[in-house]
Amino acid sequence: MPYDHRQYDPLWLEKIRPDILKRDNYHCSFCGVPHKSYIHRERNGKWYQIPIADLEQEKSLKVKIVRIILVIAHMDHNIKNNDYNNLRALRQRCHLNYDRPIHKVLRKATFAAKRRQLRLFVVEPKKQKQNKSKTEA
Repeated sequence: MPYDHRQYDPLWLEKIRPDILKRDNYHCSFCGVPHKSYIHRERNGKWYQIPIADLEQEKSLKVKIVRIILVIAHMDHNIKNNDYNNLRALRQRCHLNYDRPIHKVLRKATFAAKRRQLRLFVVEPKKQKQNKSKTEA
């Protein structure tokens, strides 16, 4: 999940992020997967950590291996709120799942805005007036 470092506190990379990773013991706060580990994830959501010594063997078995890099999530979705109680170390999948409801709202708003913009360029055909004769009424 790319993000723009310039939007964050100047101490984000040097102090805040490392402090949160250390506080959360370099594990995802939701699922417990370790930072910078390699895992195999099954379709049912279960994951298994792969020891580095077994990495080449696992790759030869053609299983999907994922490298975990923890991100720091703002639980209130406000990137200006860097209170440590508001921050959690999460793996990307857990972060995306946590943010899913707000992403859904933002996606709907973006779609609605684009639809309004398109209406500016669409010329509606004029509706023909229907003449009702007195005999039909």
